[in-house]
Amino acid sequence: MSNTLQYGTEVLPLDDDLLWVDEYQYSPVEQTVDVGLTGALIEQVDGDATRPGRPITLQPPDDSSAWMIREDIDRLQLWGAIPGAEFTLTMRGVARQVKFRHFDKPAVDAKPVVPFSDPLPSDYYLTTLKFMEI
Repeated sequence: MSNTLQYGTEVLPLDDDLLWVDEYQYSPVEQTVDVGLTGALIEQVDGDATRPGRPITLQPPDDSSAWMIREDIDRLQLWGAIPGAEFTLTMRGVARQVKFRHFDKPAVDAKPVVPFSDPLPSDYYLTTLKFMEI
């Protein structure tokens, strides 16, 4: 399977080794529990399996895999600078509509594998991408 991020007609391949690290740290169900004046339990539950906002954080499993080239990081930075931009993220054969999680800065966190004072577009970076499903 190949992972991709698509904006309009442009498709950016993503390394298949990128891990969705918060895949199971989200629930569409929200619950509040309180104790009333009489000691009775007061529970409020709200849920919707289609609730937007599910975090999708993609990151390499270690420092030796899932590298991205600087040219692709530059493209992600350009896409991330478009207010309200929506993307199609395809992972494991499933397409999801996403936006960058700008409130969880940085939405694109890239560090060079080997730092150079004059980087080239083909230099490799360890990259974490933060999206939310819409």
